[in-house]
Amino acid sequence: MIRRFNDRDEARLIDMMSRAFFVPVFEPAPVQEELKGSYTSEGYWKKVSSEYPLFVDEVDGEIVASGALDGNEIKKLYVDPDMKGKGIGSGMLAFLEGEARKNGIDEVKLTAFPFAVPFYEKHGYAASGNIDTQMDSGIMSTVLMKKKI
Repeated sequence: MIRRFNDRDEARLIDMMSRAFFVPVFEPAPVQEELKGSYTSEGYWKKVSSEYPLFVDEVDGEIVASGALDGNEIKKLYVDPDMKGKGIGSGMLAFLEGEARKNGIDEVKLTAFPFAVPFYEKHGYAASGNIDTQMDSGIMSTVLMKKKI
């Protein structure tokens, strides 16, 4: 069930993010550790939810995905690694696109980690550029993607 994040969700969302960042898919590895440190710190998700709508998908009392919509930008779309391949990410993406449509938005954008580009391409997104972000631990490379909805 996809619904708005509430403060009681934070510990369960941090637990899911700890598992998501355990999978070594980010390069370089120190950037992954820096991201994990941010995404699993107490108060991070409460702050995010105060800035723009944050949603969670809950299955049997467990948070299995997160996603946010900031204007026409999809953010914070993560899926529990134990739930990958079960349509959870596709469901959250469709939900966020639907929220954008309700808000009169006809094009959405997002920034994807390179490993996630095939997932977004499968859902009709096209790459429109690369972004390298300097972090304390190194350069984080991402791909800017867009889709007409």
